[in-house]
Amino acid sequence: MNNFFIIANKQKDINLEITEQIRHHISRLGAVCNIYDQYDRDVSSIDIPEETQCILVIGGDGTILAAARMLVGSNIPLLGINLGTLGFLADVNLADLSKTLDLLLQDQYQVENRIMLTAEVYKQGKKAATYIALNDFNINRFGASRVIGLKVGINGSVIDRYRADGVIVCTPTGSTGYNSILFEEPVSIEAYKPFLYRTVRLIIRSHREEALSFFRLQDLSSGY
Repeated sequence: MNNFFIIANKQKDINLEITEQIRHHISRLGAVCNIYDQYDRDVSSIDIPEETQCILVIGGDGTILAAARMLVGSNIPLLGINLGTLGFLADVNLADLSKTLDLLLQDQYQVENRIMLTAEVYKQGKKAATYIALNDFNINRFGASRVIGLKVGINGSVIDRYRADGVIVCTPTGSTGYNSILFEEPVSIEAYKPFLYRTVRLIIRSHREEALSFFRLQDLSSGY
């Protein structure tokens, strides 16, 4: 790789100190590095140069999730550099940063393909909104404290009906991120959301009853 694009979260990288270190390292070895430093959770308007071979996302999981949504269909690899707290999605910590950049510049890397989800919201029979997620969709009740009725189906066939606080549909990438904070009271996380290896072609449906389902994906249209 010799052409990089950095999406930097200035709330994490104060004064862009890490970002400038990365650009200096890449430029010193003769490669191109462009920077976008106006991240505000909406990166849909970023103009990425056509020659870009890798996007480096500097921040936390939120920054990476926003960048992943933007990159759907672009076929540009994304690498997260963790400046957040937990960093479930970031592959690189600061201690390994220089070594990682050198490996990228020497074309010594492997690309992982992750599945993503699309959700469509309909109101009165008409599509009102479309959302894309790398981790999960969480459908909850709004306002009222009582449970709601839910119907889950796949390919037009109903597979389950139940009453619950909500439903979560997640990818393997999202199977780790919120296991410890999904529920208000202490529960056994194994009963609700198992950990899946991040590249398997499965999605999980879970809810607050002791039940979960795995859906194996046969046809995958997009990812990053």
